[in-house]
Amino acid sequence: MRRIAASIILGLVLAIFPAAPGQAVYGGTEVKGSPLVLTLLTSKFARTSFCSMSLLTERIVVTAAHCVIQDQGVAPNLRWDISDIYVSQPGADVTKDDVETRVRVLKVVTRDDFINTWKPEVNDRRTQVNDIAFLFLEKPLVKGYTIEIATDDEINRAIANADMVTHYGYGLQTTSSQSHSPWTTQLQLVDRTDTHLEKNKVLYTREGPTAMCPGDSGGPFYINVNGVQKIAGVLVAASGCRGLPPYNGGTLGTRIAPYMSMAQIKWSEFIKIEDEARQREKDIAAEVESLREHAISKGWYTTPGGCHQKGINAELQGKQSDGKWVVVAPAMGWISSASTCPSTHTVQPWTISQMADGTMLRWRYWSSGWDILGEEFRWNNLLDDPDSILLSQRPTTTKAPVLPSKKVTIMCKKGSLTKKVTGVKPLCPKGWIKK
Repeated sequence: MRRIAASIILGLVLAIFPAAPGQAVYGGTEVKGSPLVLTLLTSKFARTSFCSMSLLTERIVVTAAHCVIQDQGVAPNLRWDISDIYVSQPGADVTKDDVETRVRVLKVVTRDDFINTWKPEVNDRRTQVNDIAFLFLEKPLVKGYTIEIATDDEINRAIANADMVTHYGYGLQTTSSQSHSPWTTQLQLVDRTDTHLEKNKVLYTREGPTAMCPGDSGGPFYINVNGVQKIAGVLVAASGCRGLPPYNGGTLGTRIAPYMSMAQIKWSEFIKIEDEARQREKDIAAEVESLREHAISKGWYTTPGGCHQKGINAELQGKQSDGKWVVVAPAMGWISSASTCPSTHTVQPWTISQMADGTMLRWRYWSSGWDILGEEFRWNNLLDDPDSILLSQRPTTTKAPVLPSKKVTIMCKKGSLTKKVTGVKPLCPKGWIKK
């Protein structure tokens, strides 16, 4: 796994043990295919892992905030553009997994006050404070997935009992070897305190003989609670794979439970916005379909010309006053015209646009290896509402159906006199002005 940042790797030292952002597992066991860990990817096609993480639900991932927030920066500034951030399938070997199984991150949630700064030489360790991030995914990574989150009381009892934590991580297994697949080990919980951290928001494990290594940040802490495996925290720092073994330091983690209220509020807001956007798309699609059906009912798609095969591309072009042709709109769909088209070329394009009466138009059609232009035709407004004009392939020789003209009434004024004028395009008499 890639190293997070030189300033962090060289200097991240806990008050209790030497520890820096972890990357993988020294002395652990490889666990390809494990559902309990995944990795962050800096593009859909990346073949190297960057930090570890785990699923909480089918669309929510948890990791360390310093994995995603800009180095030496503050929330919400990300290390990369949000459109470049992906996650792998759980347990994937990212050197050879199918990139189409990866899922894009749509939103990153951290504490608003998170600061990714580590300057131990001046006692500035703010990167370890509230170091947790929730990633909301574009679609389910594992449908129906859920896992129980350990409560503070359950974690405190596990610490008091010196229970074992199961750690997972991607990347380095030694100072120079990296598999980009997941590894695991077990380390013992210890009761520690750091003055710059709130004790009820963190947890620690002791390393040796196995250890977590540089860059394994965000990897999960799992504990056993009465026979049930629960997720307790995410890895913030570790001390393994620096110099030669043995490694006898420890790890620092951020508990998940204290931040779940924030995550749930942000998730509700995210889902509401997503639902509203989806409804808008449905409304637009319904409006377009209504216009299309109206055009079909008027016979506007019965033109013999312009019949094509399915699966090609099309766009409507318009002629400007300078004689140049420009794209008016891409084809929004294809209408089956089996009654007027040959069986080998059964569809015609349609789209929606706005333009003035008399505009010269033509369709462009293309596919792999060919590109042709259709016959030119002059446009006439066909709908009552000129703000929404549905176009079809129509040669200039085709007479457009004439819709009944709609009369309107206007008020005209001359001095103190007023009068009504009614017509298709009513005008006030000479000397009168429209009121």
